Amino acid sequence: MRVVTGLALLAATAAGAADAAATRYECAFDVGNRRDGNWVPSVLVVTHTDGAPTALVYDPIIRDTLGRPVEARLADTSPVRTAFSWTLDLRDGRNRPVTMNYTFIHYTNGTPAKVTVVPAGFDNRFSGNGTCTLTRG
Repeated sequence: MRVVTGLALLAATAAGAADAAATRYECAFDVGNRRDGNWVPSVLVVTHTDGAPTALVYDPIIRDTLGRPVEARLADTSPVRTAFSWTLDLRDGRNRPVTMNYTFIHYTNGTPAKVTVVPAGFDNRFSGNGTCTLTRG
């Protein structure tokens, strides 16, 4: 229930950025107790206006860090998948600045959605799989 409530709150917050020719991806990711849960959002809302090279992204990490949606770049689009990427300047567990590079991929063939997070300058890679609901409007 918590994920659904959080997802609804994020969707409502990001809804103001949507217009009539937009797709909104409302996604829930399984982060559990894994260490990826610190960087992979449990919920994610992406609002993309048809034909635009960018989208707006909002999740609990962005909410707690910036308090507003951030712009993402449309990284790839095909009949099988749509991918967006964005960067966040955050703080790690030791309060050091770190730039996190995010990629979100939504598949149209039923494959679980995926978020991958790579900290700039490191070999680490964090990821999570999830499910999305798409809303057109």
